[in-house]
Amino acid sequence: MSYFKSQEKLEDITFVIFDFETTGLFPLQGDKICEIGAVKTIGMKTVDQFGQLINPLRPIPREASQFNGITDAVVQKAPVLEQVLPRFLNFIDPDAVLVAHNVPVDLSFFTAALQELELKPLKNPIIDTLHLSRKLYPHYRHHNLDELRHRFRLGYSGVHRGLGDALATRDLLWILLDDIMDLGDDTFQGLLKFHGVPYRFPKVKETVAHLYTSELAEKLEIAMSDHKALLLEYISLNHASSRLVNPYFLLQIGKHCYLRAFCHLRGKMSTFRLDRILKMELTDVIFAKDLSLY
Repeated sequence: MSYFKSQEKLEDITFVIFDFETTGLFPLQGDKICEIGAVKTIGMKTVDQFGQLINPLRPIPREASQFNGITDAVVQKAPVLEQVLPRFLNFIDPDAVLVAHNVPVDLSFFTAALQELELKPLKNPIIDTLHLSRKLYPHYRHHNLDELRHRFRLGYSGVHRGLGDALATRDLLWILLDDIMDLGDDTFQGLLKFHGVPYRFPKVKETVAHLYTSELAEKLEIAMSDHKALLLEYISLNHASSRLVNPYFLLQIGKHCYLRAFCHLRGKMSTFRLDRILKMELTDVIFAKDLSLY
């Protein structure tokens, strides 16, 4: 491990358990984080908390509000992502193990947020309590947070709010750690025997160079850093078309990499899968990033 030894005692490890509330489920379609909740522990002792609403600069769909209770009015005067995310990153110790319930969802939003603000991916490993629950309790039929909260009688308020869900995930993590230690191993390596390899933040630019070409990765890097528009030949629905786009950020979901960009043809933010780009040319058209488009 880069930041701690696998034989380090679980009771000595700093964990940051976090949860995002969002406007939807799909960052590639423009959904955004509207609340961050997090709890910092050393072993099974809480040492700090973080909770902050975020104005996503877009309407929050009614379905999302019905789920988490966060409405447009609630976030109207809240700070925006670029004001909140750096504070959250400062909350995360460099040697901390991150923890979330159903990591792929939160990780996709975390990665998108870092890309939007042109921040580097974190090096912290990430543990999924959902995955651990399935491994430790294979006889349970359901492993969603609500079901486990009920099963283990986790007492906390703020269901489906950032800090409330982070606190519930903390309590669940402690139960999981107790059971792992009862099985005879009180080290991080013991946790990994059940969890497997931790999740990591994807290094999207390196992945682009590996999966596609270094030339494509270099063009994208120049275009995004210099705010230069790109001319794409892009295939969609078996039809190729030319698109002038303002590139904003890259995102990796599963085995595919995507470019999130403002498409002049459509007049809106769009998502382009990199393996469907037939040709890409840098232009001399300079654009100013508009955060409200994200």
